[in-house]
Amino acid sequence: MSTLTDTLGKRLTAQDVADYLGIDVETVRRYYKHLGGIRLGRLILFFDNLVIDAIKEKSNAVQKKEKEQDAVDSRCDVQREEVLQDIQYQDRGISLGIRNKKKSGRKPDDPFGILEAD
Repeated sequence: MSTLTDTLGKRLTAQDVADYLGIDVETVRRYYKHLGGIRLGRLILFFDNLVIDAIKEKSNAVQKKEKEQDAVDSRCDVQREEVLQDIQYQDRGISLGIRNKKKSGRKPDDPFGILEAD
C-alpha cells in the first residue's frame, strides 16, 4: 500500500482539487480526465502526483502552442511587410469626387432657363 501511495501520492477528493484550483466542484467533476482523475464506476478519484502531472502536461502544451502561434505571427508580419513594400504608393490629389470628373464641352440641359439667369 505504501508503494501505491509513493507512486500516486495522497488521495484527494473533487472538493480538494476544486479548492486548490479555485474552481467549482462540478467543473472538476466534468473535466476530471483533464485534471488527472480516475473514474471507477460513479466514483472519481484524484491523486496528488497525477493531478500535478496533468497540470504540467497541459501547461507545457499551452506554452508550446503559444510559441508556435508567435512563430506563425512573426512570419506573417514579415510577409505583410514584404507585401507592403511591394505596393507602390499612389499619389492622389487632395480633392476627390465630383471635382475630378472631366469637364465635357456639352452644356447641361436647361429647358426653363434657370442656369442662365444672372
